[in-house]
Amino acid sequence: MNHADQHNLNPDIESAVFSDINALHRAFLLTHNNMTYFGVNNNVACKYPQIYPDDLYGQLIAIHNYPKSTEVTYKKIGLQQKQEIFSNITESSEVTYPFPVMDATGNPAITPNEWWESIEPNKLDQNENELRQTIIENLSKWLSKTEELIAYDPACSTGEFLVQYKHQFPNSKLVASDVSPIMVAYAKNKIERVFVSDAQYSEKYLTENVDVLFLRFLNYEVVTAAKCLNTIEALLKIINENGFIVVFGYTPVLPSVPSTICNLGFYLVNRVLKVTNSDSLVQAYIFKKISLP
Repeated sequence: MNHADQHNLNPDIESAVFSDINALHRAFLLTHNNMTYFGVNNNVACKYPQIYPDDLYGQLIAIHNYPKSTEVTYKKIGLQQKQEIFSNITESSEVTYPFPVMDATGNPAITPNEWWESIEPNKLDQNENELRQTIIENLSKWLSKTEELIAYDPACSTGEFLVQYKHQFPNSKLVASDVSPIMVAYAKNKIERVFVSDAQYSEKYLTENVDVLFLRFLNYEVVTAAKCLNTIEALLKIINENGFIVVFGYTPVLPSVPSTICNLGFYLVNRVLKVTNSDSLVQAYIFKKISLP
């Protein structure tokens, strides 16, 4: 990526030119107070979609796609304004990543299961610890710590996320599954009810509906758009009235997810969260099931 100044027109207007299509996947749009801002996630050491004020470039003007490049034009803003935007973030603010990582065939890339299984479990947990802590601490805005809720994670990985959730909501009953037998073996040491299943077909293994559904895999590099839609349609059947869905992940959430879930009888109560003990933000979509009269 390089920057092309347009000082002959306006000294505050710049363009970021991406000649490598796969450099685009770190570009994000932040919508706040009816304004859209452009930025690039420069934290290459961290894969999950966490952004800082310095990552914000300015107010979006236009995006132009060319045969061999993409150009994003924006109006620069100062550090103080960037920090104010992050400090005043609301539940209606949103961070989206419009450009997926592409494979050699020009299609959105999907990371093979073998890659995830090759990561040492402790390292995977450490990489996500800050993200998990942020999600769980903020859930108390909507969930009661004393209520006996059924929480289900259909892509449980090591199971550590549900364990951390249980610390915050001790009366909850935990249910977990994963498509990987290796991950289920790890999770069985921590969670009582765990089984192997593709999330799309996990309904047949459940004995009751759930109150909180964690979807940590409807993300870039994890699932195709078609698979995502089929999985959402299957899983939303298992949510109790007034139940919640929490969508986040190790990579950015697919852009189609929020509208798909809302169109199936849920309303969106949150889109982005301030990261615990940090000035950064992270994607976190939280939906509540609409109660029927």
